[in-house]
Amino acid sequence: MTIHVHESAVIADNVVLGKNVYIGPNCTLGFLGYQIKEKSKKNKFKPLEIGDGTIVHGNTVICQGTLIGKECRLDYHSYIGEDTIIGNTCIIEYGARIYDRVLIQDKCFISGFISNDCIIEENSIVHGDLVHKSKNVVPGKSEPSPIVKADAFIGRKAIIIGPIVIEKGTYVGAGAVVTKSTEPNKLYLGVPARVIDIAHKPFI
Repeated sequence: MTIHVHESAVIADNVVLGKNVYIGPNCTLGFLGYQIKEKSKKNKFKPLEIGDGTIVHGNTVICQGTLIGKECRLDYHSYIGEDTIIGNTCIIEYGARIYDRVLIQDKCFISGFISNDCIIEENSIVHGDLVHKSKNVVPGKSEPSPIVKADAFIGRKAIIIGPIVIEKGTYVGAGAVVTKSTEPNKLYLGVPARVIDIAHKPFI
């Protein structure tokens, strides 16, 4: 078993690293996220686990209670919040921000902003942002979040707003703003987004 941890990385004692893991310079692993002010019960950080063969590049932050699968790649300056699950063979691109209690299934590619409690199913590509509606907010209560079904594509600078579902095989073009749930295997463009055609291959 080979584990490479750069000498400048800061790692809490709750972190479990799998085989052949690489941790780059200036990474911070296993501590509290900015949204949490107190440690969990018994005054201990919750475990952070990183699966076999995963690469974590420099200046990445991964908070307590999170699980990263096998053979993933987290590029430079990524942020992963607390109690998030990222499946196997996922790619988290440079500067991506994924917050608390997010579920990302296997073989996803993420480069945008992912709000608390979002769900992204397998084989999806999310270049845009998944955000809360921020309407009638109740302090201390998480808002309903977007759900992205399997094999979906969300283009650069697209925004998915509120408790809606991006259905299986949906293609959301760059810069689109989606405020309503989509139909499967359709192409959405515009502000607000609307159906233009069937989804581009290979998303049908």
